Amino acid sequence: MEDAGLQWGDGRTTVSIMTAAQIIGEIARLPVKERAEVESFIRRDESAARLSPSELGRLAGQLAESDDSASASAIEERMVAGFYGKA
Repeated sequence: MEDAGLQWGDGRTTVSIMTAAQIIGEIARLPVKERAEVESFIRRDESAARLSPSELGRLAGQLAESDDSASASAIEERMVAGFYGKA
């Protein structure tokens, strides 16, 4: 792997910062089986982040019934995140 240019550590651990392009390059160089595992993980992660229509509907019902502004705000944030896939 190419040096990302920023490293530090305490003698036991070294942390290296990578750009998205470097990460993509590393994934592209993986053997086919390992690359498939990464792609499967990404698909699982993306689908887990989105809420289904029924889940969004359930949250909408909770939002409509909420009389607490803090709770309503939290429900609204969850709905937006779930709709856009950032849950």
